[in-house]
Amino acid sequence: MAQKRAAVPVYYEIATDLRDAIESGELRPGELIPSEAQLCETYGVSRMTVRQGLNLLSEVGYINSVPGRGSFVVYPSYERVMIEVQPTRLPDGSLPDCLMLETGPHRANSNLADLLGIVEGDDVQLIRRVLGANGDAICFDRIFVPRDWSLSEIEDRAAPVAQFVSRLAERPFLHVKLKISGREAEPEAAAHLNLSKPPFAIYLEQQILSAEADPVAWAVSIFDPEGYQLTGEFGPVRRRL
Repeated sequence: MAQKRAAVPVYYEIATDLRDAIESGELRPGELIPSEAQLCETYGVSRMTVRQGLNLLSEVGYINSVPGRGSFVVYPSYERVMIEVQPTRLPDGSLPDCLMLETGPHRANSNLADLLGIVEGDDVQLIRRVLGANGDAICFDRIFVPRDWSLSEIEDRAAPVAQFVSRLAERPFLHVKLKISGREAEPEAAAHLNLSKPPFAIYLEQQILSAEADPVAWAVSIFDPEGYQLTGEFGPVRRRL
């Protein structure tokens, strides 16, 4: 459990090693994890470093520390239905094509400012794109990201929104809050998707959060409802490290 990984802080290594032991069943709910003294000896670090790792593991819902007794593996919560956005692939396994309509500055209105945790009128960057295959559009996206991110060389333009944003920022994000609704499509999306009248569409809104749970980016994806289904999974609620 003490195998070293290059360029990874030791406290993070401690947290991920313990997380892996919990997820594999080596450490079970209710069990006491190794003590701070044992972890200090195993990793050759100070108690402060060990406590950083344990605090991180506690924050994401894997352990609970009890003063005078130690840290215990917690039973995962099953209070929410989790919907995970996977990379969008076509029936033949290939990724969709992408038409970039716009990449440039945009001034945030009050709604967007609330979603991004900024001030109304602040500048952000807007990316508008259409995903499709064999000449048929399947999704219309609007993605809003911070104004200081470089959009000059966007790679993997057809990546799903959260993955697309992570690659732009060159770092992973903690999680995504989703909002799914069905309503009449806005004219531009209806035109790109060639929707029949009335142009009903599925709206998937995604608020992407940093490791500190601060909003980083926001996007809305608009789909033609025909031929699509939404799937989810009811399972343990734990944030990722």
